[in-house]
Amino acid sequence: MRNNNQTRRNGVIAATLGAALLMGGGTFALWSDSASLSGATIQAGELAIQGEKLGVFDLSDESTLAQADAQEIIDLAKSATDVGADFLASPGDILAVAFEYTIKLQGDNLEAKLALDMTALQTSTTFTPEYWEFSYAIAADKGGEIVAQKGSVTAGAKAEWPGMTDSSDGAKVTLVLLVKFLDMTPDDEIKTNYDANAIVDLAGDVSMTLTQVR
Repeated sequence: MRNNNQTRRNGVIAATLGAALLMGGGTFALWSDSASLSGATIQAGELAIQGEKLGVFDLSDESTLAQADAQEIIDLAKSATDVGADFLASPGDILAVAFEYTIKLQGDNLEAKLALDMTALQTSTTFTPEYWEFSYAIAADKGGEIVAQKGSVTAGAKAEWPGMTDSSDGAKVTLVLLVKFLDMTPDDEIKTNYDANAIVDLAGDVSMTLTQVR
């Protein structure tokens, strides 16, 4: 017959080992849960400018050009005959190169500036600044500080229009760049080879840029 004391003692040992296995010999994990960030997608905006040339127009005989405002200059150019890029200018001629740009500005805090950039003309190997004079007329149908303006710009410089925001998205901007072939005086030393050096590569050295400032 087993001793009752021994049976009780073994039972206590077995119970103790069982507790040890439950508490120290196995593994357990703290509770965790997760939830997706529903509706928290962040979307990027967009900044872009697309342009097309409307044509090259001869405004040399327009007597009202000097007194015309920006919109009148644009209208004169659009109503003139496109003489094409192969037109051969002579001293005193004024050619108008017209472009139309579409602005894309999408961003709640986005702010940008538009610029007529003529800095590359300064280092052009075909451009002689003494031969040319530049001015412009610009107009936009909405947004920014552009309504209708005219002004002058020199080779190596920029004309800038800041303050364009997403309210300018989809705006149509018309630019007319007036290029005057300057008259020469009889005693001008650079008259030699005058026709050979009188080249302005607008396609390579002049551009319109749209740049974020905020």
